Amino acid sequence: MYSHQMIFFRIWNYYLPLYHSYISANQISRMASSKIPLSVRITDAVHRTTVLGLVGICIVGIGSITYNVYRNSDFAKMNENKLTFNKEQYHEARKEEDN
Repeated sequence: MYSHQMIFFRIWNYYLPLYHSYISANQISRMASSKIPLSVRITDAVHRTTVLGLVGICIVGIGSITYNVYRNSDFAKMNENKLTFNKEQYHEARKEEDN
């Protein structure tokens, strides 16, 4: 077996039991309130909300950065008629400004 396959199977065998022991929100809501204390349910709700909020902020941030990079690139269709300049023109303009 290749080394990357071996690493994959070790990771898979480690995390698979953890995945099956995960309690979903539906399972928690179906349990009787006497089985899970109120503080645990509140903490769980706050934690899930925080994680979803952070993930959402990251997705929106990455999306906006990607969109802005695309909009300012030469690949965007709206930039086909973008003004370009030669280095010589730039240096000539700088010399005129200095005088």
